[in-house]
Amino acid sequence: MKITNLLLVGLFFGIQAMTGQETGELTVTVTNISNNKGVIRVGLYDSEANWLDRVYEGRDGVIKDGKSTVTFSNIPYGTYGISLFHDKNENGKLDLILGFMPKEDYGCSNGSKGRFCPPTWGDAKFTLNQKTIKQTIKL
Repeated sequence: MKITNLLLVGLFFGIQAMTGQETGELTVTVTNISNNKGVIRVGLYDSEANWLDRVYEGRDGVIKDGKSTVTFSNIPYGTYGISLFHDKNENGKLDLILGFMPKEDYGCSNGSKGRFCPPTWGDAKFTLNQKTIKQTIKL
């Protein structure tokens, strides 16, 4: 069993070395959460074309003492954006008032905020180019 595990780990690192693709870890900390009910839903986006439409990877964060932290591992170096919201009723979606105004608290990378519209990719994007990177988003 140990030999099989070692072979699999060696194969993984061998393939990674052959492709030359470096990866990193992204830790997202959300602060100023109004209460501990529900979850924080975090979406990581990998391009302007996918921004706020198709999540590259998603995570749910547990809320404790008005704070939540999620980690994305083995993310290829590149340009990304984060959008998240406090899903207070845990229905899996950002609730809206009149179909367009967010009813639940939300935030994006770089503290970007839209003005009468969602934040733009240009305001939210950041570069993952090292082994570990941290983003703190205040709701």
